[in-house]
Amino acid sequence: MGSRIGVGIVGCGFGAYHHGKTLAAEYDDRFKLIGFCDVNRQRLEQTCSSFNVRGYSDIDEMLADRNVELVIIATRPHTTHFPLAVKSLKAGRNVVVEKPMCITSGEAREMIKVRDETRRLLTVHQNRRWDMDYLDIRQVLERGTLGEVRCIRSCYLGGFGEVDCLYDMGSHLIDQILRLAGGLPAKVLGTLAYPDNEWNRQGFFSAGMLYGSGLIAEVSAVPQGESFIIPRFYLLGTKGIIIHDWVQRCEDAMLKHMTFASADKGIEFDFFRPEYYSSPAWKIPSYYDNLYDAVNGRGEVAVKPEESMETIIVIEAVIRSAREKCFVDIKRGDR
Repeated sequence: MGSRIGVGIVGCGFGAYHHGKTLAAEYDDRFKLIGFCDVNRQRLEQTCSSFNVRGYSDIDEMLADRNVELVIIATRPHTTHFPLAVKSLKAGRNVVVEKPMCITSGEAREMIKVRDETRRLLTVHQNRRWDMDYLDIRQVLERGTLGEVRCIRSCYLGGFGEVDCLYDMGSHLIDQILRLAGGLPAKVLGTLAYPDNEWNRQGFFSAGMLYGSGLIAEVSAVPQGESFIIPRFYLLGTKGIIIHDWVQRCEDAMLKHMTFASADKGIEFDFFRPEYYSSPAWKIPSYYDNLYDAVNGRGEVAVKPEESMETIIVIEAVIRSAREKCFVDIKRGDR
């Protein structure tokens, strides 16, 4: 085990507090929380008092502290992610950006360019790649249980109002579906609850993605007031279908949530032992475990910024498709 990595967190909202709490409670042997940075002085003082760490009034003050080796950007509005990440990289820091990575694909390309120029680490906090339901589905695909997959559908249920749905929860859902489907599609057809408003006013959305192989991938976030009635994941392949109901917590019963209907035997339960958890605690591998190893040169980051840029490209296509009411082609140069 190497030395502890000094961490500075930009922002004092929910996401920033979660990062601080997780690092302090579970990873204090590997990460040392140095302090928080926020323009709201009252919120900054309250947060720093809770963690007994230093407060910085602006990003320049934080970057002047050589004890800060890793900067976590967890600010709102999301438009702040790009300039803060670029400044931190140019200051020689490794950077974690909360999702969404940024707002435009142009910003994403610039962030990756600066990463290459500075030779620093850049990654995005796409932590829902470690959700149990997503890992279950990834395992099904890796095993080839369904044969050739023809359709993947992901649906997240919840009341989002009309703020940030596409860039917020959508960043997670689109990231997941792109990893399952194998990257960028050829075409995107999108719908939005508020397609004529600005980027931060989407309420709920859907995105249909067509691949050159014939695969259809669908992802959506829709309001749901009562019990869950739409499966979290639905997959169709040449050997059958998988329906995965809602399960995201380690303490949930697992096997009852996945139903396999094979092409020749009909409906049955797929009682498989999840390979991504360790018995008996079913511990999910950690984003922070990977981050620590990557900073110390022991492997690559699990969430590559090039992959998060693909999510932004699809988000842009969803917005354009909804506004223009048409399919949007993903250019070959974007892949």
